[in-house]
Amino acid sequence: MRGWRDLAARCNSLRIRLLCAMLIGIVAFGGAWYALRAWELKIPETGRSDEKLRDIARLIIESIPRTLSPDGSVAAYRSVEDGSGDPTSDTIFQVWHMPSGKLILRAPIAPDTPFKPDFTPGYGNRIVAGEEWRVYAASDRTGTIQVQTAIGETALEKTYREWAREGTFAAIGIFLLLAIVMWAAIRLSLRPLDQARETISRRSPFDNSPVLERSLPREIRPFVLAINHLLQRQDAALARERQLIADAAHELRTPLAAIQAQAQRAIAAEDALAARAEAGKLQAVAARAARIVEQLLDQARLDADETLPMEPLDLADIVDLVVRDFEGNAARKSQKVSIAAQPCPVHGNIDALGILLGNLVDNAIRYTPDGGHIAVACGMEGGVPVLSISDDGPGIPAAYRDRIYDRFFRVPGANERGTGIGLSLVARIARLHGARLVDAPAARGFHLTVRFPGRDAAVPLTVRCRAS
Repeated sequence: MRGWRDLAARCNSLRIRLLCAMLIGIVAFGGAWYALRAWELKIPETGRSDEKLRDIARLIIESIPRTLSPDGSVAAYRSVEDGSGDPTSDTIFQVWHMPSGKLILRAPIAPDTPFKPDFTPGYGNRIVAGEEWRVYAASDRTGTIQVQTAIGETALEKTYREWAREGTFAAIGIFLLLAIVMWAAIRLSLRPLDQARETISRRSPFDNSPVLERSLPREIRPFVLAINHLLQRQDAALARERQLIADAAHELRTPLAAIQAQAQRAIAAEDALAARAEAGKLQAVAARAARIVEQLLDQARLDADETLPMEPLDLADIVDLVVRDFEGNAARKSQKVSIAAQPCPVHGNIDALGILLGNLVDNAIRYTPDGGHIAVACGMEGGVPVLSISDDGPGIPAAYRDRIYDRFFRVPGANERGTGIGLSLVARIARLHGARLVDAPAARGFHLTVRFPGRDAAVPLTVRCRAS
Protein backbone atom coordinates (compact mmCIF):
# COMPACT_ATOMS: atom_id res chain seq x y z
CA MET A 1 0.00 0.00 0.00
CA ARG A 2 2.83 2.34 0.88
CA GLY A 3 4.57 1.50 -2.40
CA TRP A 4 1.51 2.60 -4.37
CA ARG A 5 1.40 5.83 -2.41
CA ASP A 6 5.08 6.49 -3.13
CA LEU A 7 4.49 5.75 -6.81
CA ALA A 8 1.49 8.11 -6.88
CA ALA A 9 3.54 10.81 -5.17
CA ARG A 10 6.32 10.43 -7.71
CA CYS A 11 3.87 10.52 -10.61
CA ASN A 12 2.57 13.78 -9.18
CA SER A 13 5.95 15.37 -9.92
CA LEU A 14 5.88 18.15 -12.51
CA ARG A 15 9.20 16.97 -13.93
CA ILE A 16 7.94 13.42 -14.44
CA ARG A 17 4.68 14.67 -15.94
CA LEU A 18 6.49 16.87 -18.45
CA LEU A 19 8.95 14.12 -19.30
CA CYS A 20 6.20 11.51 -19.73
CA ALA A 21 4.12 13.87 -21.87
CA MET A 22 7.08 14.56 -24.16
CA LEU A 23 8.10 10.91 -24.37
CA ILE A 24 4.54 9.80 -25.09
CA GLY A 25 4.42 12.35 -27.88
CA ILE A 26 7.71 11.07 -29.28
CA VAL A 27 6.55 7.44 -29.06
CA ALA A 28 3.27 8.29 -30.77
CA PHE A 29 5.09 10.17 -33.52
CA GLY A 30 7.65 7.37 -33.91
CA GLY A 31 4.94 4.72 -34.04
CA ALA A 32 3.05 6.65 -36.69
CA TRP A 33 6.24 7.10 -38.70
CA TYR A 34 7.06 3.39 -38.32
CA ALA A 35 3.60 2.36 -39.53
CA LEU A 36 3.83 4.77 -42.45
CA ARG A 37 7.20 3.38 -43.49
CA ALA A 38 5.91 -0.20 -43.32
CA TRP A 39 2.91 0.79 -45.41
CA GLU A 40 5.19 2.50 -47.93
CA LEU A 41 7.20 -0.70 -48.29
CA LYS A 42 4.16 -2.82 -49.06
CA ILE A 43 1.87 -0.49 -51.00
CA PRO A 44 1.37 -1.87 -54.56
CA GLU A 45 3.12 -0.14 -57.52
CA THR A 46 4.29 2.84 -55.42
CA GLY A 47 5.85 0.98 -52.49
CA ARG A 48 9.58 0.73 -51.94
CA SER A 49 9.76 -2.95 -53.03
CA ASP A 50 7.87 -2.28 -56.27
CA GLU A 51 10.03 0.76 -56.93
CA LYS A 52 13.10 -1.44 -56.50
CA LEU A 53 11.79 -3.92 -59.11
CA ARG A 54 11.08 -1.10 -61.56
CA ASP A 55 14.45 0.60 -61.02
CA ILE A 56 16.42 -2.63 -61.55
CA ALA A 57 14.51 -3.39 -64.75
CA ARG A 58 15.15 0.07 -66.15
CA LEU A 59 18.83 -0.09 -65.18
CA ILE A 60 19.25 -3.42 -67.03
CA ILE A 61 17.47 -2.09 -70.12
CA GLU A 62 19.67 0.99 -70.19
CA SER A 63 22.86 -1.09 -69.78
CA ILE A 64 22.12 -3.58 -72.60
CA PRO A 65 23.95 -2.66 -75.86
CA ARG A 66 21.87 -1.83 -78.87
CA THR A 67 23.68 -4.40 -81.05
CA LEU A 68 22.71 -8.05 -80.72
CA SER A 69 24.66 -11.05 -82.04
CA PRO A 70 23.14 -13.08 -84.89
CA ASP A 71 22.12 -15.88 -82.53
CA GLY A 72 20.14 -13.43 -80.42
CA SER A 73 22.51 -13.25 -77.47
CA VAL A 74 23.82 -10.00 -76.15
CA ALA A 75 27.38 -9.62 -77.32
CA ALA A 76 28.58 -7.75 -74.28
CA TYR A 77 27.04 -10.21 -71.79
CA ARG A 78 27.92 -13.71 -70.80
CA SER A 79 25.65 -16.51 -71.91
CA VAL A 80 22.96 -18.00 -69.75
CA GLU A 81 25.08 -21.08 -69.04
CA ASP A 82 27.83 -18.95 -67.42
CA GLY A 83 25.71 -18.64 -64.29
CA SER A 84 26.86 -15.11 -63.57
CA GLY A 85 25.06 -13.10 -60.93
CA ASP A 86 24.77 -12.79 -57.17
CA PRO A 87 23.11 -15.88 -55.70
CA THR A 88 22.41 -14.00 -52.48
CA SER A 89 20.51 -11.19 -54.18
CA ASP A 90 16.86 -10.78 -53.12
CA THR A 91 15.82 -9.55 -56.55
CA ILE A 92 16.28 -11.84 -59.57
CA PHE A 93 15.83 -11.01 -63.21
CA GLN A 94 15.36 -12.43 -66.71
CA VAL A 95 16.21 -10.82 -70.06
CA TRP A 96 14.14 -12.06 -72.99
CA HIS A 97 14.68 -11.53 -76.72
CA MET A 98 11.15 -10.85 -77.89
CA PRO A 99 11.45 -11.62 -81.65
CA SER A 100 12.86 -15.10 -80.95
CA GLY A 101 11.28 -15.64 -77.53
CA LYS A 102 14.67 -16.70 -76.22
CA LEU A 103 15.97 -16.15 -72.68
CA ILE A 104 19.33 -14.50 -73.24
CA LEU A 105 20.28 -13.56 -69.66
CA ARG A 106 19.11 -14.38 -66.16
CA ALA A 107 20.17 -14.43 -62.54
CA PRO A 108 21.59 -17.76 -61.33
CA ILE A 109 18.53 -18.65 -59.28
CA ALA A 110 16.01 -17.38 -61.83
CA PRO A 111 13.89 -20.08 -63.53
CA ASP A 112 14.03 -20.77 -67.28
CA THR A 113 10.34 -20.05 -67.68
CA PRO A 114 9.21 -16.43 -67.83
CA PHE A 115 7.86 -14.78 -64.70
CA LYS A 116 5.11 -13.28 -66.86
CA PRO A 117 4.24 -15.77 -69.60
CA ASP A 118 2.06 -13.24 -71.39
CA PHE A 119 4.98 -10.76 -71.53
CA THR A 120 2.68 -7.84 -70.72
CA PRO A 121 4.51 -4.84 -69.21
CA GLY A 122 3.73 -3.90 -65.63
CA TYR A 123 3.33 -5.56 -62.26
CA GLY A 124 1.92 -8.92 -61.36
CA ASN A 125 2.04 -11.83 -58.92
CA ARG A 126 3.27 -15.35 -59.73
CA ILE A 127 3.53 -18.61 -57.80
CA VAL A 128 6.89 -20.24 -58.41
CA ALA A 129 7.89 -23.43 -56.56
CA GLY A 130 5.13 -22.88 -54.06
CA GLU A 131 6.21 -19.31 -53.19
CA GLU A 132 4.51 -16.12 -54.22
CA TRP A 133 6.66 -13.68 -56.17
CA ARG A 134 6.11 -10.05 -56.99
CA VAL A 135 6.94 -9.51 -60.68
CA TYR A 136 7.61 -6.53 -62.92
CA ALA A 137 8.14 -6.53 -66.71
CA ALA A 138 9.49 -3.68 -68.88
CA SER A 139 10.52 -3.57 -72.56
CA ASP A 140 12.88 -1.30 -74.41
CA ARG A 141 11.57 1.28 -76.88
CA THR A 142 11.81 -1.08 -79.89
CA GLY A 143 10.18 -3.98 -78.11
CA THR A 144 13.16 -6.22 -78.86
CA ILE A 145 14.22 -6.76 -75.25
CA GLN A 146 12.03 -7.34 -72.20
CA VAL A 147 13.41 -7.44 -68.69
CA GLN A 148 11.42 -9.22 -66.00
CA THR A 149 12.38 -8.69 -62.36
CA ALA A 150 10.96 -10.53 -59.35
CA ILE A 151 11.27 -10.68 -55.60
CA GLY A 152 9.89 -13.45 -53.43
CA GLU A 153 7.62 -13.10 -50.42
CA THR A 154 10.34 -14.61 -48.23
CA ALA A 155 12.79 -11.94 -49.34
CA LEU A 156 10.21 -9.24 -48.70
CA GLU A 157 9.58 -10.50 -45.19
CA LYS A 158 13.32 -10.65 -44.60
CA THR A 159 13.64 -7.06 -45.77
CA TYR A 160 10.80 -6.01 -43.47
CA ARG A 161 12.37 -7.80 -40.50
CA GLU A 162 15.79 -6.29 -41.10
CA TRP A 163 14.31 -2.86 -41.54
CA ALA A 164 12.18 -3.30 -38.41
CA ARG A 165 15.15 -4.50 -36.34
CA GLU A 166 17.42 -1.69 -37.47
CA GLY A 167 14.62 0.85 -37.08
CA THR A 168 13.78 -0.42 -33.59
CA PHE A 169 17.37 -0.20 -32.40
CA ALA A 170 17.69 3.27 -33.87
CA ALA A 171 14.39 4.34 -32.30
CA ILE A 172 15.42 3.03 -28.88
CA GLY A 173 18.72 4.87 -29.09
CA ILE A 174 17.05 8.10 -30.16
CA PHE A 175 14.38 7.65 -27.49
CA LEU A 176 16.95 7.24 -24.71
CA LEU A 177 19.02 10.16 -25.98
CA LEU A 178 15.97 12.43 -26.17
CA ALA A 179 14.84 11.29 -22.71
CA ILE A 180 18.19 12.27 -21.22
CA VAL A 181 18.23 15.60 -23.06
CA MET A 182 14.65 16.43 -22.08
CA TRP A 183 15.20 15.44 -18.44
CA ALA A 184 18.23 17.70 -18.28
CA ALA A 185 16.31 20.53 -19.98
CA ILE A 186 13.38 20.17 -17.57
CA ARG A 187 15.66 20.15 -14.54
CA LEU A 188 17.51 23.19 -15.83
CA SER A 189 14.23 25.02 -16.53
CA LEU A 190 12.83 24.28 -13.06
CA ARG A 191 16.05 25.04 -11.19
CA PRO A 192 14.92 28.64 -10.41
CA LEU A 193 11.81 27.17 -8.79
CA ASP A 194 13.97 24.91 -6.62
CA GLN A 195 16.11 27.89 -5.67
CA ALA A 196 13.00 29.86 -4.71
CA ARG A 197 11.79 26.91 -2.61
CA GLU A 198 15.11 26.71 -0.80
CA THR A 199 15.08 30.47 -0.19
CA ILE A 200 11.58 30.33 1.30
CA SER A 201 12.40 27.28 3.45
CA ARG A 202 15.35 29.13 5.02
CA ARG A 203 13.24 32.14 5.98
CA SER A 204 12.16 32.92 9.50
CA PRO A 205 8.45 32.54 10.31
CA PHE A 206 8.06 36.32 10.47
CA ASP A 207 9.75 37.10 7.14
CA ASN A 208 6.94 37.91 4.70
CA SER A 209 9.04 39.76 2.12
CA PRO A 210 8.07 39.05 -1.51
CA VAL A 211 9.70 36.21 -3.42
CA LEU A 212 11.80 37.44 -6.35
CA GLU A 213 10.12 36.25 -9.55
CA ARG A 214 12.39 37.79 -12.18
CA SER A 215 14.50 34.65 -12.67
CA LEU A 216 11.50 32.32 -12.71
CA PRO A 217 9.93 30.96 -15.92
CA ARG A 218 7.09 33.03 -17.26
CA GLU A 219 4.60 30.22 -16.65
CA ILE A 220 5.49 30.13 -12.93
CA ARG A 221 5.42 33.88 -12.32
CA PRO A 222 1.62 34.23 -11.87
CA PHE A 223 1.74 31.56 -9.16
CA VAL A 224 4.63 33.29 -7.38
CA LEU A 225 2.91 36.67 -7.70
CA ALA A 226 -0.18 35.18 -6.04
CA ILE A 227 2.04 33.90 -3.22
CA ASN A 228 3.59 37.36 -2.88
CA HIS A 229 0.15 38.94 -2.61
CA LEU A 230 -0.75 36.39 0.05
CA LEU A 231 2.46 37.20 1.93
CA GLN A 232 1.64 40.91 1.74
CA ARG A 233 -1.84 40.31 3.14
CA GLN A 234 -0.42 38.07 5.86
CA ASP A 235 2.20 40.68 6.73
CA ALA A 236 -0.49 43.35 6.92
CA ALA A 237 -2.63 41.08 9.13
CA LEU A 238 0.31 40.43 11.45
CA ALA A 239 1.06 44.14 11.59
CA ARG A 240 -2.57 44.82 12.52
CA GLU A 241 -2.43 42.16 15.22
CA ARG A 242 0.80 43.54 16.65
CA GLN A 243 -0.63 47.05 16.60
CA LEU A 244 -3.86 45.87 18.19
CA ILE A 245 -1.97 44.04 20.94
CA ALA A 246 0.22 47.08 21.58
CA ASP A 247 -2.80 49.40 21.65
CA ALA A 248 -4.74 47.01 23.86
CA ALA A 249 -1.86 46.75 26.31
CA HIS A 250 -1.59 50.53 26.40
CA GLU A 251 -5.33 51.06 26.82
CA LEU A 252 -5.80 48.37 29.46
CA ARG A 253 -2.83 49.54 31.50
CA THR A 254 -4.72 52.57 32.84
CA PRO A 255 -7.98 50.84 33.88
CA LEU A 256 -6.10 47.88 35.36
CA ALA A 257 -3.92 50.22 37.39
CA ALA A 258 -7.06 52.08 38.46
CA ILE A 259 -8.72 48.80 39.47
CA GLN A 260 -5.70 47.92 41.58
CA ALA A 261 -5.68 51.36 43.21
CA GLN A 262 -9.43 51.33 43.90
CA ALA A 263 -9.18 47.83 45.35
CA GLN A 264 -6.40 48.95 47.69
CA ARG A 265 -8.47 51.96 48.77
CA ALA A 266 -11.47 49.74 49.40
CA ILE A 267 -9.35 47.42 51.52
CA ALA A 268 -7.87 50.32 53.44
CA ALA A 269 -11.25 52.00 54.02
CA GLU A 270 -11.98 52.57 57.72
CA ASP A 271 -15.73 52.08 57.57
CA ALA A 272 -18.27 50.28 55.41
CA LEU A 273 -19.55 53.50 53.82
CA ALA A 274 -16.12 54.47 52.51
CA ALA A 275 -15.46 50.92 51.36
CA ARG A 276 -18.77 50.92 49.52
CA ALA A 277 -17.89 54.19 47.80
CA GLU A 278 -14.54 52.80 46.70
CA ALA A 279 -16.24 49.60 45.54
CA GLY A 280 -18.58 51.69 43.38
CA LYS A 281 -15.61 53.41 41.77
CA LEU A 282 -13.97 50.02 41.34
CA GLN A 283 -17.06 48.74 39.58
CA ALA A 284 -17.05 51.71 37.17
CA VAL A 285 -13.39 51.19 36.29
CA ALA A 286 -13.95 47.45 35.82
CA ALA A 287 -16.92 48.17 33.55
CA ARG A 288 -14.75 50.44 31.42
CA ALA A 289 -12.05 47.75 31.20
CA ALA A 290 -14.68 45.18 30.24
CA ARG A 291 -15.96 47.52 27.54
CA ILE A 292 -12.44 47.92 26.15
CA VAL A 293 -11.98 44.14 26.07
CA GLU A 294 -15.36 43.66 24.40
CA GLN A 295 -14.60 46.15 21.65
CA LEU A 296 -11.12 44.73 21.15
CA LEU A 297 -12.67 41.30 20.72
CA ASP A 298 -15.11 42.72 18.16
CA GLN A 299 -12.19 44.30 16.32
CA ALA A 300 -10.20 41.06 16.41
CA ARG A 301 -13.22 39.09 15.20
CA LEU A 302 -13.59 41.33 12.16
CA ASP A 303 -9.87 41.08 11.45
CA ALA A 304 -9.83 37.29 11.80
CA ASP A 305 -12.83 36.49 9.58
CA GLU A 306 -11.79 35.99 5.97
CA THR A 307 -15.28 36.66 4.67
CA LEU A 308 -18.39 38.31 6.02
CA PRO A 309 -21.57 36.49 4.91
CA MET A 310 -24.36 38.79 3.76
CA GLU A 311 -28.10 38.13 3.78
CA PRO A 312 -31.36 40.09 3.43
CA LEU A 313 -32.27 41.74 6.75
CA ASP A 314 -34.75 44.22 8.15
CA LEU A 315 -32.82 46.97 9.92
CA ALA A 316 -35.88 47.76 12.05
CA ASP A 317 -35.61 44.39 13.81
CA ILE A 318 -31.94 45.01 14.65
CA VAL A 319 -32.74 48.49 15.99
CA ASP A 320 -35.45 47.11 18.26
CA LEU A 321 -33.21 44.33 19.67
CA VAL A 322 -30.11 46.48 20.23
CA VAL A 323 -31.91 49.42 21.85
CA ARG A 324 -33.66 47.07 24.27
CA ASP A 325 -30.25 45.75 25.38
CA PHE A 326 -29.19 49.30 26.36
CA GLU A 327 -32.41 50.35 28.11
CA GLY A 328 -30.90 49.54 31.52
CA ASN A 329 -27.85 51.76 30.89
CA ALA A 330 -30.06 54.63 29.77
CA ALA A 331 -32.38 54.20 32.77
CA ARG A 332 -29.48 54.53 35.22
CA LYS A 333 -28.83 58.00 33.76
CA SER A 334 -32.54 58.86 33.55
CA GLN A 335 -32.22 59.14 29.78
CA LYS A 336 -35.03 58.70 27.30
CA VAL A 337 -34.39 56.61 24.19
CA SER A 338 -36.99 56.94 21.42
CA ILE A 339 -37.28 54.59 18.46
CA ALA A 340 -38.78 55.42 15.06
CA ALA A 341 -38.21 52.20 13.13
CA GLN A 342 -39.92 51.73 9.78
CA PRO A 343 -39.43 48.64 7.57
CA CYS A 344 -35.90 49.03 6.22
CA PRO A 345 -34.62 46.10 4.13
CA VAL A 346 -30.85 45.89 3.78
CA HIS A 347 -28.34 43.31 2.59
CA GLY A 348 -25.84 42.77 5.38
CA ASN A 349 -24.42 40.74 8.23
CA ILE A 350 -26.63 40.68 11.31
CA ASP A 351 -23.76 40.37 13.83
CA ALA A 352 -21.73 43.18 12.29
CA LEU A 353 -24.74 45.50 12.06
CA GLY A 354 -25.54 44.71 15.69
CA ILE A 355 -21.99 45.77 16.66
CA LEU A 356 -22.34 48.96 14.59
CA LEU A 357 -25.63 50.02 16.17
CA GLY A 358 -24.54 48.89 19.64
CA ASN A 359 -21.46 51.13 19.55
CA LEU A 360 -23.49 54.11 18.33
CA VAL A 361 -26.10 53.69 21.08
CA ASP A 362 -23.41 53.08 23.73
CA ASN A 363 -21.54 56.25 22.71
CA ALA A 364 -24.76 58.27 22.76
CA ILE A 365 -25.64 57.06 26.27
CA ARG A 366 -22.11 57.70 27.56
CA TYR A 367 -21.77 61.26 26.29
CA THR A 368 -25.36 62.41 26.80
CA PRO A 369 -25.89 64.03 30.23
CA ASP A 370 -28.29 62.59 32.79
CA GLY A 371 -31.89 63.16 31.79
CA GLY A 372 -30.94 63.64 28.14
CA HIS A 373 -32.71 62.33 25.04
CA ILE A 374 -31.47 59.88 22.40
CA ALA A 375 -33.35 59.20 19.16
CA VAL A 376 -32.78 56.15 16.96
CA ALA A 377 -34.55 55.91 13.59
CA CYS A 378 -34.42 53.81 10.45
CA GLY A 379 -36.40 53.80 7.23
CA MET A 380 -36.29 54.35 3.49
CA GLU A 381 -35.39 57.73 2.02
CA GLY A 382 -35.68 57.88 -1.75
CA GLY A 383 -35.32 54.12 -2.03
CA VAL A 384 -32.17 54.12 0.14
CA PRO A 385 -32.04 52.42 3.58
CA VAL A 386 -31.04 54.96 6.23
CA LEU A 387 -30.14 54.54 9.90
CA SER A 388 -29.77 57.63 12.08
CA ILE A 389 -28.99 58.32 15.72
CA SER A 390 -28.95 61.67 17.49
CA ASP A 391 -28.52 62.91 21.04
CA ASP A 392 -28.48 66.19 22.92
CA GLY A 393 -25.03 65.69 24.40
CA PRO A 394 -22.02 68.01 24.01
CA GLY A 395 -21.41 67.03 20.39
CA ILE A 396 -18.05 66.93 18.63
CA PRO A 397 -16.04 70.06 17.77
CA ALA A 398 -15.61 70.63 14.03
CA ALA A 399 -11.82 70.43 14.38
CA TYR A 400 -12.03 66.77 15.43
CA ARG A 401 -14.78 65.48 13.13
CA ASP A 402 -12.27 64.03 10.64
CA ARG A 403 -10.48 62.03 13.36
CA ILE A 404 -13.33 60.54 15.34
CA TYR A 405 -13.20 57.32 13.27
CA ASP A 406 -9.50 56.72 14.02
CA ARG A 407 -8.78 53.85 16.38
CA PHE A 408 -8.15 54.93 20.01
CA PHE A 409 -8.81 58.59 19.26
CA ARG A 410 -10.63 60.50 22.01
CA VAL A 411 -11.91 64.04 21.86
CA PRO A 412 -9.76 66.14 24.20
CA GLY A 413 -11.62 67.60 27.16
CA ALA A 414 -14.51 65.14 27.03
CA ASN A 415 -16.19 64.61 30.39
CA GLU A 416 -16.71 60.91 29.73
CA ARG A 417 -13.59 58.89 28.99
CA GLY A 418 -14.36 56.40 26.23
CA THR A 419 -12.30 53.61 24.73
CA GLY A 420 -11.65 55.26 21.37
CA ILE A 421 -12.54 52.04 19.54
CA GLY A 422 -16.31 52.25 19.03
CA LEU A 423 -16.49 54.69 16.12
CA SER A 424 -13.56 53.03 14.34
CA LEU A 425 -15.57 49.79 14.44
CA VAL A 426 -18.60 51.65 13.12
CA ALA A 427 -16.60 53.04 10.18
CA ARG A 428 -15.11 49.63 9.41
CA ILE A 429 -18.47 47.84 9.38
CA ALA A 430 -20.02 50.61 7.30
CA ARG A 431 -17.31 50.22 4.65
CA LEU A 432 -17.85 46.46 4.56
CA HIS A 433 -21.52 47.10 3.80
CA GLY A 434 -20.82 49.81 1.24
CA ALA A 435 -22.53 52.38 3.49
CA ARG A 436 -21.65 56.06 3.97
CA LEU A 437 -21.39 57.82 7.33
CA VAL A 438 -22.74 61.37 7.40
CA ASP A 439 -22.37 63.35 10.65
CA ALA A 440 -24.50 66.44 10.22
CA PRO A 441 -23.71 69.46 12.42
CA ALA A 442 -26.47 70.08 14.93
CA ALA A 443 -27.29 72.99 17.23
CA ARG A 444 -26.69 70.66 20.15
CA GLY A 445 -25.50 67.11 20.45
CA PHE A 446 -24.34 64.70 17.80
CA HIS A 447 -26.26 63.45 14.77
CA LEU A 448 -24.97 60.57 12.62
CA THR A 449 -26.62 59.01 9.56
CA VAL A 450 -25.66 55.70 7.98
CA ARG A 451 -26.79 55.49 4.34
CA PHE A 452 -26.75 51.96 2.95
CA PRO A 453 -26.69 51.02 -0.75
CA GLY A 454 -30.07 51.09 -2.48
CA ARG A 455 -31.98 48.06 -3.66
CA ASP A 456 -30.58 48.32 -7.19
CA ALA A 457 -26.97 48.23 -5.98
CA ALA A 458 -25.13 44.96 -6.53
CA VAL A 459 -24.11 43.62 -3.11
CA PRO A 460 -22.03 40.41 -2.93
CA LEU A 461 -23.12 37.44 -0.83
CA THR A 462 -19.82 37.68 1.05
CA VAL A 463 -17.24 40.42 1.46
CA ARG A 464 -13.62 40.18 2.52
CA CYS A 465 -12.74 41.73 5.85
CA ARG A 466 -9.67 43.84 5.13
CA ALA A 467 -8.74 46.43 7.63
CA SER A 468 -7.46 49.70 6.30
